[in-house]
Amino acid sequence: MAQHPLCRVGLPVLVALACVAPGAAFADDLVRNSVPQKWIDPFLPEQLPDLTYPPYFNDLDKAKAQSFAGRYKQSLLTLAGLKDLKAEQVPVAAMVRSKSLLALAGTRRR
Repeated sequence: MAQHPLCRVGLPVLVALACVAPGAAFADDLVRNSVPQKWIDPFLPEQLPDLTYPPYFNDLDKAKAQSFAGRYKQSLLTLAGLKDLKAEQVPVAAMVRSKSLLALAGTRRR
């Protein structure tokens, strides 16, 4: 029985794709597990979808929302960018910073 010409070509292409596809995932794991990346990962913010904030939120409100949502590293980065805090905002910023630092310290002990 004669085979169709595309069937003879299709099988090698299918085998080649099956061999190449796992290599792309392996390359990503290789970079993620490399030594420099392991050193940098603890300092990078969480890789999560962006939060949506109301238009009236300032940076301190964003940092509070990020800390409440469990994005502790991102809230610390937001707090680090704050400038010219008012006197009544300083204790709030300190509380958000301490909550985020406490949460991160608890995860690093394990």
